[in-house]
Amino acid sequence: MDEDKEIMAVFEEYATLKIEDITGDGTVKVDGEVIETPIEKNYERGEEAELSVDPDEGWYFEEWTGDHTGTEEQITITMDEDKEITAVFEEYATLKIEDITGDGTVKVDGEVIEAPFEKNYERGEEAELSADPDEGWYFKEWEGIAEEDADITITMVEDKEITANFEEDGLNWMIIIGIIAMIMIILAIIGYVIKKSSEESGSRREEEIYKSSLPVLKKKKNDDNANLYDENQKDEKENKQEEK
Repeated sequence: MDEDKEIMAVFEEYATLKIEDITGDGTVKVDGEVIETPIEKNYERGEEAELSVDPDEGWYFEEWTGDHTGTEEQITITMDEDKEITAVFEEYATLKIEDITGDGTVKVDGEVIEAPFEKNYERGEEAELSADPDEGWYFKEWEGIAEEDADITITMVEDKEITANFEEDGLNWMIIIGIIAMIMIILAIIGYVIKKSSEESGSRREEEIYKSSLPVLKKKKNDDNANLYDENQKDEKENKQEEK
């Protein structure tokens, strides 16, 4: 102390990070260490805090709420003041297609799937489904939701269990039956025409034979009459001779 000195001691209050709750199922790390809520950790003002999340299976990270908002799974916060934050996890909405009845193809978000099928969606996300029937089949309905269109978009706010129903196209069988019936009718008409034509042909032939035989019959009749006349004349002559 070779001269007077005036000194001031300055104290700063820590900036405190508080995580009161973790909603949903997942893990939160603060500066690389897994924490259990509620937690408080002090930082010198201006110091950085690193936070990260890891959702459990079947869950996804939705957002940070409180004094920091956002959807990034890893964040760095400058602790210039007290901060209170909550990590929010949400359970996925699951689309299940248990079965595909009949013959056809189902696509989910543009990809062909085989039943049974499951896919997770963040809540509010959209799922696009399409159904393409095989030849001779048609798409009837989606069972489990009130939709009959082959191409649909579903907003996944909750779990959904759906069955795609295809049915055999009865119209094809009706067409085939109709064609067979038409062929049978045509064959019956042809048979009737042939039979009628044959009968008419036979009648005409009989008539022609009868007409062609008329001259012969007339000649024979005339000859028979002439012979009969001759015989009568002969008998009369014989009778006259006997009378004499």
